[in-house]
Amino acid sequence: ISRMKMDVKLFNNRGKVWVKINNDYVKGFAFIGDRLLKEKELYEQLIEGIKQSRLSNLLLKLNGNFSAIISNDGTTYLIADKLKSYPLLYMPFLEGWIVADQAKVILESKQQLRLNEQAILTYLSCGYLHDDMTIIEHCRIVMAGSYVKLKEKADVYHYHTHIYVKQKNSRTEEAILKEGVEVMDRAFLRMIKSIGNRPIFIPLSGGYDSRLLACLCRKFNIPNVSCFTYGDKTSYEVAISRQVAKQLRFPWYYVEYTNKLKMEFLQSDEYNDYMLFAMNLNTTSHMQDFIAFKELRNKGIIPDNAVIIPGHSGDALGGSHVKYDVLRKSNESVAQLLIEKYYTWNILRKRYKKLITKELGQELNSVIASNDVSLSCSLFDNWNIQNRQANFIVNAVRVYEYFGVDWRIPLWDDELSDFWFSIGWKQKCNQVLYNKYMFEGYFIPLDVAIYKQGNNAMKLFARIKLPYGIKDKFKCWLSIHFKLFKKYYDPNNFYLWTEVLKKKLDEDDMKYIAYLKNEINALTVLNQVRLIKKMLIK
Repeated sequence: ISRMKMDVKLFNNRGKVWVKINNDYVKGFAFIGDRLLKEKELYEQLIEGIKQSRLSNLLLKLNGNFSAIISNDGTTYLIADKLKSYPLLYMPFLEGWIVADQAKVILESKQQLRLNEQAILTYLSCGYLHDDMTIIEHCRIVMAGSYVKLKEKADVYHYHTHIYVKQKNSRTEEAILKEGVEVMDRAFLRMIKSIGNRPIFIPLSGGYDSRLLACLCRKFNIPNVSCFTYGDKTSYEVAISRQVAKQLRFPWYYVEYTNKLKMEFLQSDEYNDYMLFAMNLNTTSHMQDFIAFKELRNKGIIPDNAVIIPGHSGDALGGSHVKYDVLRKSNESVAQLLIEKYYTWNILRKRYKKLITKELGQELNSVIASNDVSLSCSLFDNWNIQNRQANFIVNAVRVYEYFGVDWRIPLWDDELSDFWFSIGWKQKCNQVLYNKYMFEGYFIPLDVAIYKQGNNAMKLFARIKLPYGIKDKFKCWLSIHFKLFKKYYDPNNFYLWTEVLKKKLDEDDMKYIAYLKNEINALTVLNQVRLIKKMLIK
């Protein structure tokens, strides 16, 4: 590339807008300590960090949700926060680079675009890509905890990982629980400072993470807080959500997911439009909240200036993804353990599965799980956060942006992450300590200590090892014929949804697949790939 041109196309100004300053762009906010930096101050900090060659050190200190595109001395910097809150795509073209915040910009660019087959295999397996891959060849995405310097080539700099020095087990459990509450309170109040007096809405499920946020709102008597949920009216999740909101004295809104509402969405132009808006060419678009949020917006219940605070991703803080007792008995590589846990959306043909494992890289493919358990857990957890959490779980907030509404993710505050990820793996194994902290610190004092429902039959069935396909079909049959099993396996009647999605697929869509699961995520990702193929043909 001889003469560098930078074609910056930013169209996602829903919820939060890009602020243009001196031909540069910044979006979002950050804290340094307890000092809130809005766009202009954040930009000044970033440009100064670039000029003084201390950008990485500065980014480590910035605690918030932001993204930036800044040019200095012939180099353009594409900057992501630690969670990739506002995704940026980049791709070479002619004499320069395209930089975009929407998949549609890349797909409609006047270039010869090709699908990245290796990326497609990963995408079909787990619903999102890792590192900076996208499903289009030569197109990349700025990773969580990194920035990219664009000049004649793209240089990637990783300034942050979620591998933390573990504290020695000298503190008592009581001391950890006490400090956990103090840290959470400070993190929550920082978030409130960034919101001001705008109305807050909590997507309140029957689980613990969103309930924790509702408890914090009541503990500090935050005004203008409401809760909402959705699904089948007989769902235990809906019942718990209603009970918690009532006890905490918050307005509660419910959207029943009728077959009519689901079919209207699946057959609408809005379905494909939203899929493109939310996928960033590297992740499955989160669909489950869409209908509920649309209904609440259409009825005027959620206003334009609202802020949504979902409970992503408390289970990761608590250590639920890393099973220490399983890892210490394993002779597998971390890559193999990742494949077994996360790469199960669609079951690929054998020759393709080998390619995916290799793609995870040499470090993760080393057989270290039993040799260094702590390192194995840290590598496993870091991969989960940088890829699954940042690319897939956190990206669920795109549904709020689609309807023009802002959001916060308080459980990813830096101080909170530093605290929980520095606790040793043995101490927080299987999330026992984290759950105890939520119950003793918040749920019991506020009288919402309702445990998630379990079922021994379901637990036993989960342990039974059956060939792929047989177990899936059996679960489907059980949920259709028995109310008890439907309550757990398909509470929102999404099997109806999957039947519609299956009918859209043809033989070419299935060429990598050994067995097609009857699950909404598996079929959604297949339909997204199908949609991209059709756009490239046009």
